[in-house]
Amino acid sequence: VYRRLSTLRQAGLVASRTTIDPDGDHYETYSAESDRILVEFVDGGIEVDPAEEPVP
Repeated sequence: VYRRLSTLRQAGLVASRTTIDPDGDHYETYSAESDRILVEFVDGGIEVDPAEEPVP
């Protein structure tokens, strides 16, 4: 799971934040960077981009 999250974070699709609780434990929280993601199948490959505007 963490490897996939790292890949998504590097692609700019997911943001992460480290939170420290009162006991000193560290937690990583993740959130989506976009409300929509555009997936296209082009020439036998896949292209994934955050959609800047709503897709009709």
